[in-house]
Amino acid sequence: MRTFTPTFEAAKNQSAQRPVHLLQIDWPAVGGHPALMLQLADRLLVIGNDTWLPLVADWGELAPRSAGGLVPEAHTHLTLTVINTPVAFPTGSQRFSDWFRIYPPEAATVTLYQWFDDAGLGAADLVPLVTGRLVDPIEFDLVHCRVRLVDLHAFYGRKQLGRALTLTDYPDAPEKAIGQIRPIVFGRVDRAPGLLVRKTRTTRLTSVATPGAATLDVADTTGFPATGTLVVNDDLIAYTGTTPATFTGCSGVNDYHYADDEVLEWVTDHRYLFSDPAYPIADIRNVQVAGQPADPALYTVDVANGEVVFNQKPRRTQSIDTRFLQAQFDAVAAGNTAVDAIKATDPSGKTRYAQINQFQPLLKLQQTDVMPALGEINKVFLRVEHFVEEKLPNDTVVARFEGLGQVGVLSPPSADDVALTSGSTDITHTHLDTLGFPVNNPDHLHGATSEADHITVQGATTGPGGSRHVTGPADVGPYTVPITFPAPPAGSVLSAEFRVNWRFKTITFTGTNPVATFVDGADVRTVGTFNPSRGDFDYTQTFTVSGGPGGDTWNFKLNNGSMWFEILSVERTLFYPPNPATQGNGLDTVKGGDVTQHGSSPVVAAVTDKTTQTVINFFDITGLVNRDWSWFTNRVVEIEYTGTQDGRTAFIIHAAFEIEFARRRLVTTDAVSAEVDGVKDDALGTLTGTPSALIERPDHLFRWSLLNAAGLGDADLDGAAFNDAGSALAAALPGGYSLAGVLTAKTALADVWRRWMKESRCALMWNADGQARLTFRPFNDYDTALGLEVKTLAEADVVRDAETGLLRMRFYRTPFDDVVNLIELRYDRNWVEGGRRGWTAASDTSDIGLYGQQEHPALFEFDWTRSTDQAEDLARFYLAESSRPQTLVEMEVFPNHLELEPGDVVEIQSELGGAWMLGLVLPGAQRFASGKDRRLHTLVVTLRLFRLNVLFLNLNDTPLAAEAWSSIAQYAAVWQEGVGLADAAFVNEFGGWGAQSWGDSGWGGKVAL
Repeated sequence: MRTFTPTFEAAKNQSAQRPVHLLQIDWPAVGGHPALMLQLADRLLVIGNDTWLPLVADWGELAPRSAGGLVPEAHTHLTLTVINTPVAFPTGSQRFSDWFRIYPPEAATVTLYQWFDDAGLGAADLVPLVTGRLVDPIEFDLVHCRVRLVDLHAFYGRKQLGRALTLTDYPDAPEKAIGQIRPIVFGRVDRAPGLLVRKTRTTRLTSVATPGAATLDVADTTGFPATGTLVVNDDLIAYTGTTPATFTGCSGVNDYHYADDEVLEWVTDHRYLFSDPAYPIADIRNVQVAGQPADPALYTVDVANGEVVFNQKPRRTQSIDTRFLQAQFDAVAAGNTAVDAIKATDPSGKTRYAQINQFQPLLKLQQTDVMPALGEINKVFLRVEHFVEEKLPNDTVVARFEGLGQVGVLSPPSADDVALTSGSTDITHTHLDTLGFPVNNPDHLHGATSEADHITVQGATTGPGGSRHVTGPADVGPYTVPITFPAPPAGSVLSAEFRVNWRFKTITFTGTNPVATFVDGADVRTVGTFNPSRGDFDYTQTFTVSGGPGGDTWNFKLNNGSMWFEILSVERTLFYPPNPATQGNGLDTVKGGDVTQHGSSPVVAAVTDKTTQTVINFFDITGLVNRDWSWFTNRVVEIEYTGTQDGRTAFIIHAAFEIEFARRRLVTTDAVSAEVDGVKDDALGTLTGTPSALIERPDHLFRWSLLNAAGLGDADLDGAAFNDAGSALAAALPGGYSLAGVLTAKTALADVWRRWMKESRCALMWNADGQARLTFRPFNDYDTALGLEVKTLAEADVVRDAETGLLRMRFYRTPFDDVVNLIELRYDRNWVEGGRRGWTAASDTSDIGLYGQQEHPALFEFDWTRSTDQAEDLARFYLAESSRPQTLVEMEVFPNHLELEPGDVVEIQSELGGAWMLGLVLPGAQRFASGKDRRLHTLVVTLRLFRLNVLFLNLNDTPLAAEAWSSIAQYAAVWQEGVGLADAAFVNEFGGWGAQSWGDSGWGGKVAL
């Protein structure tokens, strides 16, 4: 509520008033012309030393232009008419519009004053009604000039926030960034998008590039320097020349690269802009690339310029393809005793072999080549192909790595390795006797026979499936998921192989890299170690338990971190010994007949041939390699004949590594985001009271926008109103209200203010003195507003119509289309990917029963709200504002109520609405006096009644002591000392329940429901 000088206060309250309105126009200096002030009235007045020229022909009507909706935005405007015939100004006779030739009307600041004649007022008693600017439409002719005055909210709200990015400030910016708006971050945003401001040339391979290649075939080399360095996947490649489609003189191709792989110019300052440096921010941290944490070694943070600078182009994994590689041994290692050892390194040589026996027992082969990192290693086997002349009943052949120990025993000869003899005798003869052999052959059954291990595959019965979440600090390490298998089938289990298939989705961690393990008692198997340089886990998908099946229950554990993960499947393969050899049943034979003996010594000619098949053994060495491609370099394998009893020869046809790997295809990405603490206070703490503090409380953000974007000064702000709003915002909920968001497009201040007002329960308006004024809107509830009222308006204060004698007062309801009694409020916008991550709801079941379910989802998308407490408070606030039609009151009163301002709480007394009505003052109109139109000078006060959650009954002034209530929704019955009032109809629903009046004594009791 406004305050006035005592002289003006007395004048406005007089019953006989002579209101006067005055218009002052102030121009700044223009083009060398000095500043100018014109003072106008509708009659000639001299107030103090000032002469007010009689140029105003018509004052029009001062009225608000409300935007409606949830935000209490209103622009006061006035269209007035000024006489434009030549007038004797102090500078000479001229028309009013002639001033526009030098002083543009749109550049002037205009103040409309209230004054009273014959009341002893002086210049110090002038009271502004509105301060604003002249805007279109502005038109004039030879007689009149019509101009439109709007308050400063409408004027400053047109200003745009956001600066375009130019080559002047960012000479290396890519073409697509030029002209874009430099982002501005407000509050604490957990994922703010970065804007690339350093271009990098790219092309793509058109054919395969092999290790050591001297040229790269690409789609186009246009724009690349004549010499320089390229990046292809993980290789840094120097080149000395170009053709239109080739880089020549290349060195540094260490890996295989395939057609369509990206080729990138090597630069070391890939810059991403997060906030316009014109508005200094507090901090940048937790940088991410494509949604995954970036390696801190790859970037630096430049808070002063609002940038993150990468020393290499951010990249992401485009695809992962499973591939297989057979890596050969390259040389015979020192200490070898085998015959023809080099033959075991040639996969195509099938006729000559390396040979070992008890006298020359050791084959040693060495892998000497440097193995390029072709991808992520999944599985590695040592492959040995061999055969033996005879069976080895006593001796064995073992495989091991030098310095690491034995990895396995080679299998015995194939079951098909047998000797076949064929031949003939040198005589032919016959037998003179006959033999008969009746055979009694019973059922002859054979058990199954197999020389191979029996295998049983079992899937986990519990554990896999669904997304799981572990988060810190409460859930930090270990987080355990039991993995249970069925009991193994009967039999002696030789070994078990476990295969784990899992993946993670998102992860956040500090300190030690997260590790995923399978645990069964003391048996701990690592199945994943997070690699921050790739933003991914290094997986070990298979492990083996020797000498038994392992436990039937394992535990999948994560030692730390906050992450979502999914166990896709877990499988156990059990290996059993072979079944016993075939058992045959005996045959009963009966001999009959006579035999004549015949003696001879025939000579037999026979040839014996031996058939031999090779055996291939695979020994799993994945755990030894541990996903490290460098492990293979200079690795020595040893195949040794062990024992001296059998005297056999083992032939080693081929030994090699079999590698299963997943190849990553990397592509560049500009999807860089970070957690940003936005615009900050200055070193003096002008806005927040704390030097360089983050600006996030709504009143501080409004101050910042007015001072930094609208260009106002401290004197242009109503400091007391801002302080009151700030205190209310801080106390409204734990931690207070805050706002956070990113502006990525040029935006009018009015649009920014509208969003901030909506999400902070605030109203930003300009008072009559031309100062910005912020208020925190009270909850729409009678009990909340009770005690805040600054004045009472009774029917005696209302103007009566001169012809009808009726009060110029009306009650009306807001449109039913504005009713919302189910609010689903979405908040916490994802500024990188879009959408909103938070959701809360509020509803009024009583009002839903009365009006049906009414929703307007688009009204409740709150991008700048981050906390759940704030979202829930806003949902309750707007539910109270909109769950039922609101009642508005419009009253035309005299100027003695000129002190009322929008946001004031007023008590209204009227027999039409009932007692105990409280209303919130909304922007209203002012109708100027007109003798010609026989019109008094009046104010039009518009109020919105607070929701009434109490029940009023007339009890003939008897204090209410009733105890019995029934069917409150429709009727009430009250008994007191023998006085009964039954079937009291409830009427006049002004946001709650009222009751009809009985008798002449007015309203009596008040009972809270």
